[in-house]
Amino acid sequence: MTGPVRRAQLVRTAASIAASLLLLGVWVVVYTAHAQREADRRWCRTLAALDSPDAPATTPRGRRVQEEMQRLRTDFGCR
Repeated sequence: MTGPVRRAQLVRTAASIAASLLLLGVWVVVYTAHAQREADRRWCRTLAALDSPDAPATTPRGRRVQEEMQRLRTDFGCR
């Protein structure tokens, strides 16, 4: 191969690699955000089963646990 042809091929190869890495990086960020939302939703179901705002706790420890459950539900964006 001649010099300019080889250089053009190297530039195309480098551009393809850079584009592939960029796309992979975007995919990783999107997938990670999706996985985090799924994990949060699973926690919401667990917290909803354990939290009972209709029946107030009667002990200081129970009130603290109930407050923490409600805080976690808020932090996770549970309904």
